[in-house]
Amino acid sequence: MGLCFSSSSSPSPNPPNYSGSTSNVGFSATTSSFGKSQFSEMASGSIDSEGSLPCCSPDGQILERPNLKEFSFGDLRSAAKSFKGDTLLGEGGFGRVYKGWLDEKTLTPAKPGTGMVVAIKKLNPESTQGFQEWKSEVNFLGRLSHPNLVKLLGYCWDEDELLLVYEFMPKGSLENHLFRRNPNIEPLSWNTRLKIAIGAARGLAFLHASEKQVIYRDFKASNILLDGNYNAKISDFGLAKLGPSGGQSHVTTRVMGTYGYAAPEYIATGHLYVKSDVYGFGVVLLEILTGMRALDTRRPTGQQNLVEWTKPFLSSKKKLKTIMDGRIEGQYSPKAALQAAELTLKCLEHDPKQRSSMKEVLEGLEAIEAIHVKSKESKTRNSHHISHQHPRKRDVKDCLFANLKLVKLRTFKKPNQARLVEETIGFQEGSVIRHWQSAMQKNTGNIIGQFFGGLNCYLRRCMFAILSVGPVPSHIAFIMDGNRRYAKKKNMEEGDGHKAGFNVLTSILRYCYELGVKYVTVYAFSIDNFKRKSEEVQSLMELMRKKIEELLQQESLINEYGVRLHFIGEMQLLTEPVRAAVERAMRVTAHNNQRVLLICVAYTSRQEIVHAVQECCKEKLNEVQALKEAKATNGAFSRIDQGLKGNDFDLLSQDSCKDYLKAIKACSSEVESAARKDGLFENNVENHIGYYPEAEMTSYNGLVEMTEDRKNKQDEVPFIKLADIEKNMYMAVAPDPDILIRTSGEARLSNFLLWQTSTCPLYAPTALWPEIGLRHLIWAVLNFQRHYFYLEKKKKQF
Repeated sequence: MGLCFSSSSSPSPNPPNYSGSTSNVGFSATTSSFGKSQFSEMASGSIDSEGSLPCCSPDGQILERPNLKEFSFGDLRSAAKSFKGDTLLGEGGFGRVYKGWLDEKTLTPAKPGTGMVVAIKKLNPESTQGFQEWKSEVNFLGRLSHPNLVKLLGYCWDEDELLLVYEFMPKGSLENHLFRRNPNIEPLSWNTRLKIAIGAARGLAFLHASEKQVIYRDFKASNILLDGNYNAKISDFGLAKLGPSGGQSHVTTRVMGTYGYAAPEYIATGHLYVKSDVYGFGVVLLEILTGMRALDTRRPTGQQNLVEWTKPFLSSKKKLKTIMDGRIEGQYSPKAALQAAELTLKCLEHDPKQRSSMKEVLEGLEAIEAIHVKSKESKTRNSHHISHQHPRKRDVKDCLFANLKLVKLRTFKKPNQARLVEETIGFQEGSVIRHWQSAMQKNTGNIIGQFFGGLNCYLRRCMFAILSVGPVPSHIAFIMDGNRRYAKKKNMEEGDGHKAGFNVLTSILRYCYELGVKYVTVYAFSIDNFKRKSEEVQSLMELMRKKIEELLQQESLINEYGVRLHFIGEMQLLTEPVRAAVERAMRVTAHNNQRVLLICVAYTSRQEIVHAVQECCKEKLNEVQALKEAKATNGAFSRIDQGLKGNDFDLLSQDSCKDYLKAIKACSSEVESAARKDGLFENNVENHIGYYPEAEMTSYNGLVEMTEDRKNKQDEVPFIKLADIEKNMYMAVAPDPDILIRTSGEARLSNFLLWQTSTCPLYAPTALWPEIGLRHLIWAVLNFQRHYFYLEKKKKQF
């Protein structure tokens, strides 16, 4: 069950007959003589009046005395298969939780796989605080009964063994589902999250509803357990405490709980209010909306505390969208999300008096749920009209959508995508019928081709609508490998393989642009390809020229999707006709801004990096010349004896560095003697130039490391930064790729986009380039969506 653990423990053991004070309900003020016999009487008999709880019951009840079964240790050991590793569900500071089986009627041990499944929590014998929490758990959960509180079935106190037996919660904790500890756990939908929040609110409101309220004190996502239908149940009452009495507003107690969820007034003063629980509920509600942990040191500075970071976002509809969990995008109405955010703010008020009560929070959540129900009823009325269509039309529709559902079930695993299929189909039903009617009106010779052509296009768009539920890549790059092997495989001329590859390229581009991908990059021709036979190179150049001209035709996809063409690489290596076609293509499409196609010809990534560094050197030399003209003051060039270094690797070649330093020498001749007096130059400039290849250079965040005394004596000299290199890359016109697809099964980059693909997944289907199809693209996008949040986290580390 995972999941029912105390939030604190102590290293030193304390025996069950522990002596000391406790305020737990049901126990006397002192327990110096408290032992197993007294505990057994308490667990099955009457409780002293001091600790009694008034009964309250809208949906649950509070018993006057615990109604629990006392198990023997041997019975529970048999039920849990001797506590073997395969029955372990989880562990924490309290101890371990095991899976067991009991007979439903007698609660005696049953064979594994038969009877009733239970969760058995076994106390860690070295946990001192654990015993106090164990007693509190028995006392509270033994008497509290509510659909949204986990049910405690019994306990065991057998010498040093302390155990608790609960109903089994097959879906585990809310924490596991929100933060996806297990990759097999699917993300929760908006409706399910709302259902869980309402269930947890009902349980907490029940605790607060009695005359002498129960303060839960440790409300967090890991203490909310889910049954098979995702009904929420609050567990782990080890820190629960009776609320204030005698007109008091709070109780004073030692601060315990979980940082990030505990209310600020409780942490600061130890004053525990009933509405301290409301604050914890607000934190969990914020986690439900964002899918992020309350505290996460892996997030950037300023974002590690979720409440402090996101509070300013919760009152604005536009800002709220930026922090909502991307896995539920499209599943909720903006109105519902904003109301949930505003309710969260009311829970997170700094002053406990200003916070909503749990009853008010529950009413607010139920009102948000009503928004969705009303919207659902509206959709049902619309679908009722469709169901009364002509029988023939309905049969066609049912057949088509049954096939699409089959595709959905085989292809998509994410629940939000699966649910959206039905909605997508519903929105587009009329479109399919119109396609059918249109086809029926055509002459019989064309009817089949037209129908299946239109149907294929429609189904593809449905697929893309489903994919768009998750994050859609903005940039996909392709290495088009395998044209020659394809020609050989099909006994074709070598040039025919390249022609087939171009035809596939147009189809893939159309798929990408229909999906919503803005940037597509293709590796068409590398510098190394010029080493091939001259006849083949000339043939490829001519084919390239023809295809560029075809792309510019009025009816091409370039004009259909508003695509701007960029050709990347050393254009001077191309033949004159191809270079002219390239320049014309870029000039003609310069006004397009909806999509971008980057074609890498005469290109290698290493050459691109060298080009970027050379351009940076030129820019810095120009800056040095500007300094010369401005007649820089003393110390302006004291860095030349340090050597220059950029981010993480040498940026300047020896020759470029010499030119750079010579320019500095020329413009610093007037100040050199003064600099020597200040001790800035220990050797002459020529020595430094000769020494440069062996110079020790250190880089940190783009800055040259210098001694403190020199920092105070000099001004800045231009140096190369990471941003300078990136802006001079050929590929600076587009963001880094989200996916790189290389055909023919070769999982290597082949000197392509080495700089830009540090956090980009590589997908390498075995199909040759002319064999690649829609299914390969869909699979690559699904794989990208599956790892999207992990990749985004990696990008932030760079």
